[in-house]
Amino acid sequence: MEQAVLHRIHSSHTHAKITVTGQVPLAPLLRAIANQQVPTYAITYRPDGWAAIVPRTTGVRVAAALQSARPHLGFTHLTLDSDIAEVAITGSGLRSDPAIRPIFCEALTRIGVTLDFMSATGNRLAVLCPDRQAAPAIRALREALEITVAGVLLTDDSSAYATVQADSKSG
Repeated sequence: MEQAVLHRIHSSHTHAKITVTGQVPLAPLLRAIANQQVPTYAITYRPDGWAAIVPRTTGVRVAAALQSARPHLGFTHLTLDSDIAEVAITGSGLRSDPAIRPIFCEALTRIGVTLDFMSATGNRLAVLCPDRQAAPAIRALREALEITVAGVLLTDDSSAYATVQADSKSG
């Protein structure tokens, strides 16, 4: 089993979440967003509809376009949440080390962070949460992953990055 090596913990405040409720077919929803020349970073099915992640700078425009297409799309309600942040760890072996995801989730839920839209690749683990929870989430992850930083101070500022090594508490 490959042990994970973490390179950074950071947050990004560049996303918006648009949620539509009702029986909405996915293809026309995605077409309506694509017609605005906006990429969708993620989309997920919810029991009551769909939620899509788009760039924060385009959230209002996409929401307005979807509202205009409401009769065609058939959704009952639309919400736009621009107050979300992505909290992520990057490194190597994140997917192959089975301890990383539970430590990540446990650290965040222990301090009351609302987890939404988790994504995982071999070198990145990220979750969306409310903006106000990003800084505490980063602190909790540093503590949970026992991060030691070689001569570099990590800040809660999303533009500050440092190379780190982590040893999981699970051994």
